[in-house]
Amino acid sequence: MWIRPAARFRGFTLVELLVVIAIISTLAALLMPAVQSAREASRRNSCANNLRQIGLAALNYESAHSKFPPGFLGSDDPNDFGALSGPQGNNQWNGVFVDLLPFLEEQPLYDLATRTLNIGVNAHDRNYWDDANALDAARKKLSLLLCPTMPNIPPDVQTIDRIYGEMQYPDFSLHAAGQDASKGLALTHYQAVAGVYGRVGGQWARAGVSIDHGLIGIYSVRSRTTAAQISDGLSKMLMFGEAPGAIGSSIQVNSSSAGSEFPYGVAWFGAATLPTSLGLNSAKENGTTNPGASFRVHWSHFGSLHSGDIVQFVNADGSVHGISKTIDQSLFEALSTIRGGEIVDVGSL
Repeated sequence: MWIRPAARFRGFTLVELLVVIAIISTLAALLMPAVQSAREASRRNSCANNLRQIGLAALNYESAHSKFPPGFLGSDDPNDFGALSGPQGNNQWNGVFVDLLPFLEEQPLYDLATRTLNIGVNAHDRNYWDDANALDAARKKLSLLLCPTMPNIPPDVQTIDRIYGEMQYPDFSLHAAGQDASKGLALTHYQAVAGVYGRVGGQWARAGVSIDHGLIGIYSVRSRTTAAQISDGLSKMLMFGEAPGAIGSSIQVNSSSAGSEFPYGVAWFGAATLPTSLGLNSAKENGTTNPGASFRVHWSHFGSLHSGDIVQFVNADGSVHGISKTIDQSLFEALSTIRGGEIVDVGSL
């Protein structure tokens, strides 16, 4: 009887196994940047889509009301733009995103926010954080207002809900205040564009141009901007952009605290409106008020964490553009004014 000999299998030697592992590791190292780049491209596209939806909501609001929603219901007293109340009553300090809720398919949330709070542009009511229903609405997270490139975490210290400018020409200061992060206000990573400075009082002018007339944006304190007023052209006018707060490393909030990476976020319910005069380069804030801090984004600047130092904006025609943080400042400012009369080539962005 013939018996078939047993098959003999030769295994890997240790050297061969190490060579295979080295090859696989090399291939993985080569592929990882491509995978990460693809993921970031997807996140950036999602972020652009968020901005596009916000822009369309604003345009639909304008179509329905013949004007864009007010930037925020803060103080329009030229002597104190940060006032919580004035002769007319309290300032609500809610912002543009509240008015846009019905156009973002968030009608029930709008109904909750306005159940006991009057947010008419000419109305004065309690500060929104003193209204139980409005505060409840302000704690609701809206995924459309969050960029997927941003970490999905709350800020360490404070959620900013009031931002306003103060001019003592030629010096401009931007001020912010807000609620302790423990109050749980939901965040936005996008803010409305206020123009070069925002509204700072009609007595101020730059190079012979009234700031409140020629250098204003679509959204400012108790604004009532119509599409017809945007004489510079809808396609050449920034409407909303990325602006998530303060992000970086070793950011000191007081002399006794350890450095934070994300001390300040921005409340979507509040006055999420920024001027462009401070530019897109947050790095210039390094070493000023925070000696050891390194800012990737500063709360007073539009900015993002996208690769390539790109910050995305939606224009008043609904188109979305990525703008480099190294953009010429005069061009960036020109894109933020509704009637500055500047010549702007949007195709060069």
